Amino acid sequence: MLGMRRSHFVRLHPRADTDYCSQSRTVFAAGLDGFIIDRPDQGLFSNQTRLLNKYRYFLNNDDWWPVANSNVEQHSWMGYYIQAPPGYKDTQLDRGSGQVEAISQHSIELRLSRFVGDGVHEDVDLTNFTGRSVEFELRLELDGDFLDQEETHRNHEPRTYTRDWRRTASGTWEFLLDHYATHEYDNQGEKGVASLHRGLRLQVMKCDSEPHYASSTITFPVKLEPGQGWHACLELLPVIEGRVQEAQYSRSEERRVGK
Repeated sequence: MLGMRRSHFVRLHPRADTDYCSQSRTVFAAGLDGFIIDRPDQGLFSNQTRLLNKYRYFLNNDDWWPVANSNVEQHSWMGYYIQAPPGYKDTQLDRGSGQVEAISQHSIELRLSRFVGDGVHEDVDLTNFTGRSVEFELRLELDGDFLDQEETHRNHEPRTYTRDWRRTASGTWEFLLDHYATHEYDNQGEKGVASLHRGLRLQVMKCDSEPHYASSTITFPVKLEPGQGWHACLELLPVIEGRVQEAQYSRSEERRVGK
């Protein structure tokens, strides 16, 4: 008699209000704006565990306005956003016909290029399309809950996990989420202790300004002259039973899809 073989691939039911970027055992399930809020169908999933239940960018405390977001391929996604610079006044607007949104006339652009392959590689690019110098904070709010895929749809006990922010010897910055649990079992005469170890390692690389972390938020100070750009690379690496799943894609993949 053949034994049952458990699958470790994530299975999610498609929803009209959720975008999926996935490959193999990793799925980045976000809202149509490309961000993750604490909803049962959204999150960064790996090996049937939700590692992130929040992942959202802000300009200071303001939401970014999505302009164009779409999958490029199953494993890749791109998003464009705009927001007015801090301190922007209505008196600076060209009123014209009155049919143009104020924010589109003098805007800061955020472009996200996301690639999923075991780990997630994301390139973050800002461009100042205003006619003056701007200074603000790009804020990334993120957190995890380490729920089993099925638990996200029902009541559950909160998981205990640790958070850590550090600078590595190579000069990159890392945000670490780590969950470890054990339980005793007694099943048909077999007794023992089972363990579960899940985690997430977010690495900040090639960043044009030094990031800071506090209260589940990574903050990037940004100062841009007119027409100037800003860049950072982020990699979100699942940790399954102590083994880090490296991201398969990097900037070479960006060039291939026409960035």
